[in-house]
Amino acid sequence: MTRSNNSRPGTTTLPPIHPAADAFPLMPPEALRKLRGDILAHGQRVPCILWRGQLLDGRNRWRACQDAGITPSTVEHEGDEVSAIELVQSLNLERRDLTEAQRATAVVRTEAALGVAREARERQRALGAEHGAKGGRPVGSSSPTSSGPDGLHETLGDQVIPKGYGAQTTVTPRVPVAPAHPEARRVRDEAARSRAIISAKTQVSERAIRAAQAVCRAPTALEAVTSGLVPKIGTAAKIAALPEPQQQEVTRLIRTGEARSPVAAITKVTREADRSERAAKVAARPATSGHVIICGDAVEELRRLPSGSAHCCVTDPPYGLDVHRTRGGGQDYADGEEYALRLLDEVCTELERVLTSDAHIYVFSGYSLVEKFKNILRSHFGSGVQDNPIIWAKPNHTMCDFSRWYASSYELILFVRRSDARTLSSTCSRDIITTDRSGAAKHHSAAKPQPLLRYLIENSTVPGETVIDPFAGSGSSIVAAKSTGRRGIGIELDPAYAEAASGDIR
Repeated sequence: MTRSNNSRPGTTTLPPIHPAADAFPLMPPEALRKLRGDILAHGQRVPCILWRGQLLDGRNRWRACQDAGITPSTVEHEGDEVSAIELVQSLNLERRDLTEAQRATAVVRTEAALGVAREARERQRALGAEHGAKGGRPVGSSSPTSSGPDGLHETLGDQVIPKGYGAQTTVTPRVPVAPAHPEARRVRDEAARSRAIISAKTQVSERAIRAAQAVCRAPTALEAVTSGLVPKIGTAAKIAALPEPQQQEVTRLIRTGEARSPVAAITKVTREADRSERAAKVAARPATSGHVIICGDAVEELRRLPSGSAHCCVTDPPYGLDVHRTRGGGQDYADGEEYALRLLDEVCTELERVLTSDAHIYVFSGYSLVEKFKNILRSHFGSGVQDNPIIWAKPNHTMCDFSRWYASSYELILFVRRSDARTLSSTCSRDIITTDRSGAAKHHSAAKPQPLLRYLIENSTVPGETVIDPFAGSGSSIVAAKSTGRRGIGIELDPAYAEAASGDIR
């Protein structure tokens, strides 16, 4: 119920804003200018609504009147606070200018305010019954309040109440019990039922309401939503889950245009934070010797290494070729399919222990056995194996009957992320890499070029971390690790290659 406030003295001073009204964002400057022009041309056709001295609805109209030098016309809402907040919801939830995130957070904030107002009404009724009269003391005065530990809330009985009646977060029972406790389950079930009721009432999904509850607990993320920087509630929830300094950096990148989208800003900030955290861990560890080539069997030597001692594996295992011919016509080595597959399987068993839980793995593969290689990797590392292999586009090609066949000029690299895998350093890592063969060791026909190896290593590690190669060959991967400030551990069965590799990393 409303009544005209014609007796109100002429004034353009903005009255206090009711917190439920503050749950909805203001018009952007351009829209406000258009509203001002419309009011100047046609007058204020819709009055502002007041409730007990607070502005309940019409902040934009009031501001437009202020700019136009016109005294705003008002009406007074005569119901209690519950009906006042419900009026705010009904007038604003269907605004077309609201983003998905703004609508969801407004629902959560106004529902929190409703919860507090309904509790106050029940207390007033109880006091009235106790004293034999209707009414009672004002909202929140039936028991003393005190500031909560975070400075954002007030405590009232066993409830956590946001200051400003829901301007920050939802009303949540304070239940200091373990998640498995029956009381915790009851609270969780009640929260789920509450979300379902709110969803049916407001036509906002339960998932969006859950995300908005998280956003409303994070002031920086909430400000990004209300200002229109982040239109999607799911994206806003991802920002809210970040530490406060990272939230601030994400919003800065969005606001300044340094990131092309909110998602790109989150990716950039989390990637940099991940690398900084790993670099700090490296700096905190005791200094270790730099680089080593171990001459011996890959499986046996891996068993001697400590658990969690390497952060990345870059390796070029036997491809299962019966004979590998060099361009000079010689035969480099022979390794049958059965031998190659068994060896890779045994090496992966040891890598599960030797590599850290967030490690990346790169395995070069010939195209004839790539699916079998992939299946072996999946048997050890599950869904962490990327389905599409990385393609290294080479500047040279294989030997073949050129009159009958296309010469192959690429090799495949299988990529694996372990269960707690870190992010890649590059903003966008494409699955086709083109490099020249510069820096490839001359004394091994299958040696990989330094630009390729450095790119893989730098994309998956930070300086000071350890790269391992169980099939080091001429030691190209260890040379690349050294040149990028990483520690390298290479294992090579052939004494001649091991000796040459040791010489290259000195």
